[in-house]
Amino acid sequence: MLVRLTPVCSASFRSTSLSPGLNTSLNNASRSVTTVCSRNVGESAIDQSVHSCIAASSPVIPFMTATRSTLSSQVADLNTVDHMPVCRYTKKIEFERGPGMAPMRTKDDLIAYERSGKGHPLVLVHGVGANLQSWDDVSSELEGSFDIIRSDLRGHGRSAHIDSEYSVEKFAADIVRVMDDAGVRKAHLVGFSLGGLIAQELACSYPDRFERVVLLSAVAGRTPAEREKVVARLQMIRDGGMDAVVGAAHDRWFTKEFAERHPDVIQRRIAELKAVHVPSYLEAYRVFGLTELVDRLPEIRQPTLVMTGEFDQGSNVRMAETMHRLIPDSELRILAGLKHSVLVEASKLVSDHVREFLLRPR
Repeated sequence: MLVRLTPVCSASFRSTSLSPGLNTSLNNASRSVTTVCSRNVGESAIDQSVHSCIAASSPVIPFMTATRSTLSSQVADLNTVDHMPVCRYTKKIEFERGPGMAPMRTKDDLIAYERSGKGHPLVLVHGVGANLQSWDDVSSELEGSFDIIRSDLRGHGRSAHIDSEYSVEKFAADIVRVMDDAGVRKAHLVGFSLGGLIAQELACSYPDRFERVVLLSAVAGRTPAEREKVVARLQMIRDGGMDAVVGAAHDRWFTKEFAERHPDVIQRRIAELKAVHVPSYLEAYRVFGLTELVDRLPEIRQPTLVMTGEFDQGSNVRMAETMHRLIPDSELRILAGLKHSVLVEASKLVSDHVREFLLRPR
């Protein structure tokens, strides 16, 4: 049974996917969030994080929380609903992501981006199969020091699913177009995973637009065996869809300890992957897996910080050492005990390293 509810006191709702300092005023973009609560929805379940599903035309909203008093006033008596052990309800939440966080699009309407914070401009570039919200935790840590610009890559999030072959050059040109649209001439740059590969291209091809660069969990100098693993995963997705790879993916990305403590995060990431636009994902993953810029790394003249997790399999320490060796003005930091998903497992640690590097006098 589906019980449709309308918020009574919407101002008490907030999304924990947003930055702590950016309260939701719940007045802007509509989201339809389907959640599942226990029958005693007016009791302790109200205080727990309520898992949300992926709205067909909206980005993922990882969690919604509400105060007991507010939600209780809306629920009425769910115990009378056919004696079902679980009641499903859809709540239409209207919210904006806070001052300066209203979604924007480039003039060609292809790329969606957001801007927040105050300070020197800082461009954040996410990884394959993700979206700009993957930076939420890091952004909330850094927006007190930087004017943060983060976009959904083409084929990701709210950006257009462009029906053409992707390339690292096109991804990079999209980022520059976002900067132009935002009126930003020069910025610092942080790229994660595929975003790190795009950051290499940006630093080489647009050297006058970027001042300092952070390559986080990035790739360079893959061996033939490492490249073959990527090709094999591409074929698995073509043959079996995202279900064929999601299980092994979270083992590569998250440490065992984190996965055991936060199964909800793992399930959310699996849901995000299963919901991707598969043709766009395949194109982006092909670019990530088969593009090699190792020969161009000596062209990067910006001060550069290279970071990766100690146990990251796909963006391993050897690759990070290669980048550090070939980029003239670079330093290397290995994040002890971590795998690939450092934005999730260690957002504060990552933010601290990024802030210190970017703000350090030179």
